[in-house]
Amino acid sequence: MPTRVFLIDDSSDTITQLSGMLHRDTARFEVGGSATSGHQGLDQLRRTPTDIVLLDLSMPRMNGIEVLERIRAQWPVLPVLILTAYHDAAWVEPALSRGASGYVLKTSSADEITAAIEAAVVGSFPTTREVMEELASTVPVGAATSGNQTHLSASERRLLDDVAQGLTNAEIATMRHVSVGTVKQVLAAVSRKLEARNRTHLVTQAPRKGLSRLQSHPTRSETQA
Repeated sequence: MPTRVFLIDDSSDTITQLSGMLHRDTARFEVGGSATSGHQGLDQLRRTPTDIVLLDLSMPRMNGIEVLERIRAQWPVLPVLILTAYHDAAWVEPALSRGASGYVLKTSSADEITAAIEAAVVGSFPTTREVMEELASTVPVGAATSGNQTHLSASERRLLDDVAQGLTNAEIATMRHVSVGTVKQVLAAVSRKLEARNRTHLVTQAPRKGLSRLQSHPTRSETQA
């Protein structure tokens, strides 16, 4: 069954482009609906079966952060993937702290966007190198010093890097040759140490605890360089 995607973007041209992109792969995706404003999107979501929302941030009257807050209040587990032109901390941090399921840029390729949709649906955290670098750059001065840095074991650091790369627990378990239960236990311990509320918060907390070497998935251009 294809993943039902709902699009919210104030640009009708962007919605047309995204719809065309998703319609080219009807075995994997179905555009369940779309809206050009936050108010319209929230209203339609109440009566539209949806597996994931693709949400723009910079919109008039009700921006994407406000829309995300309302979606989380009404549909706490509905994946919401931010798709925006902005990767500065003023947008990234509020989106992630309010429970975005991933954060990718409109400059991403079609393959990168569709991969991000699939990753967010299964509970991974898709993002880009630009976003992770922006988060790392906002760490307060002194946060990464040895006196302030949260202590993690080597295995905990490896799993934290895996989460930042958008891997699921099952993928981490396969790659690290451990059980899914072990992965969950280790990540639970890391979450306690970093005072993270959930998987998304775990990724955003790491740089602020002095763990700024987390890596995201490389972009297509970086893998071909």
